Amino acid sequence: MNRKTFLASVLGAIAIAGAAVASPTPASAEALPAGLAAGLDRQPAEYSMTAAKERRLMMMQEANRQQRYGRGGYGPRPGYGPRPGYGPRPGYGPRPGYGPRPGYGPRPGYYERW
Repeated sequence: MNRKTFLASVLGAIAIAGAAVASPTPASAEALPAGLAAGLDRQPAEYSMTAAKERRLMMMQEANRQQRYGRGGYGPRPGYGPRPGYGPRPGYGPRPGYGPRPGYGPRPGYYERW
């Protein structure tokens, strides 16, 4: 038997023995008397959360909903390109009388010399 196999089997045996020792045993000292346990079972269960906890829970649920179903309304949509119904409208764009003055900027053909 080589050394790796021997060490693996020893460690496995230790792990199994440790699990058997650490297994929980029923603690009869912690058990409630039957009458007291039955009385507690008949009590109404009430639960309330603070307003701050309720707000945090709502924010987490809303974030999860947006991840699952997407954001509706405004904002970027999946995919590329403009949103449908948006884009250049008639009457918008370059208009006469606006823009750079004549003779302003580099001469025509200046950049095409190279």
